[in-house]
Amino acid sequence: MDLHELARRMTAAALAAVDPERLAREELARRRERFGAAVALGKAAAPLARGAREALEPAARRLLIRPHNTPGLLDPGWEQKTGGHPLPDRQSVAAGERLKTWLAEIPPRPLLALISGGASACVEAPAPGLTLEDLAATQRALLASGLPIQKVNAVRKHLSRLKGGGAMGATGGRLPRVLVLLLSDVPGDDPAAIASGPFAADPTTFAEALAVVEGLPVPDAVRSHLAAGARGELPETVKRDPLEVETVLLGSVKTAVAAAVAEARRQGFHTGDGELEGEAAQAARDLVARGRALAGSGIALVLGGETTVTLRGETGRGGRNQELALAAARELAGARGSWSSPWPPTARMGRPVRPAARSTAPPGKGSGGRGSTPRRPWRGTTRGPPWPLCPARSWRPARRGPTWAIWPCLRAAWHPGRSNRPSSRFAS
Repeated sequence: MDLHELARRMTAAALAAVDPERLAREELARRRERFGAAVALGKAAAPLARGAREALEPAARRLLIRPHNTPGLLDPGWEQKTGGHPLPDRQSVAAGERLKTWLAEIPPRPLLALISGGASACVEAPAPGLTLEDLAATQRALLASGLPIQKVNAVRKHLSRLKGGGAMGATGGRLPRVLVLLLSDVPGDDPAAIASGPFAADPTTFAEALAVVEGLPVPDAVRSHLAAGARGELPETVKRDPLEVETVLLGSVKTAVAAAVAEARRQGFHTGDGELEGEAAQAARDLVARGRALAGSGIALVLGGETTVTLRGETGRGGRNQELALAAARELAGARGSWSSPWPPTARMGRPVRPAARSTAPPGKGSGGRGSTPRRPWRGTTRGPPWPLCPARSWRPARRGPTWAIWPCLRAAWHPGRSNRPSSRFAS
């Protein structure tokens, strides 16, 4: 089978496996429960809400909060708010205040909470003494630091009234039951880290959060707030899950990896899987080295996880996936030269990052002219475009060389060996 077709099939299988609407619908159908209120938070709020439709009482209260740039829900029965992502904005604070009020007002009936990634930013309620500007500046510093999401969210939880179990506290203990369905976008799938755990107990402390921001350019008010909490002058986040709360993990990157692996096996490939983590550029080098070390033919290596990027000096635009793809392309091509301008991203993360990798074309080839950004910077390399390709935009090299396709949080490397498959050695 053509490797591009295999990539498309594995991508389709991975995405189908983590379809939020289907996962929520099947879980709730199995339980046969009815809920008097439902709240959906995060980037997958709309499809999760669609999947919960049959589990809600006719008069159930419904609130949905999502990032601005995610699809809404065409259902007038849901009150909908939006907020910023990855940095909180004024609408995030307005959404957070509405969530607090809503949780305090809903009738004492079972509550269904549908939580997905992105809710840490699009729903916000700054702790007393802190402002939106304090939180946005802190988040900007954390994003630039290259820290893993668990440490980032440890800080966020101690600066908010909703995170670290704060949303559960806003119910006042009036609800007989709370079912929390989670769609994870964090390594390890810890409920306390997903969306900063609005309905989960928090194992981290003020002291740990204070240690995380040491050396980072966070506002003085934030540092003073964390220091006061570390001294015991402020109440800690929730440390025990209330008895009425049940948490269920619907899906995660592990679910997607398993589906991609299963599809590769159906197509006759031997498979290996694993985790993807650390700095994106180093993770790319490790991925290429691991792919080159594969023994035999017809082997698919599928890795899932989350990389990080540490910003240094001048920054461009892009994200972790682009950083990884460009660094891997450079590793495969054998960097012989460089361009000083960042490549145009194929997907925006909504935050600036440094130029991930430079063109590997020799000077004078592939240039847009007089030092401008090359329109086709891969020309002269025979190695293909160094930025991520969607499966629908496959590109084939004219001669032997690696071909790349990037999937969010999912990477794969193929070693077709000397079979009748195309000569491309890797796909990620």
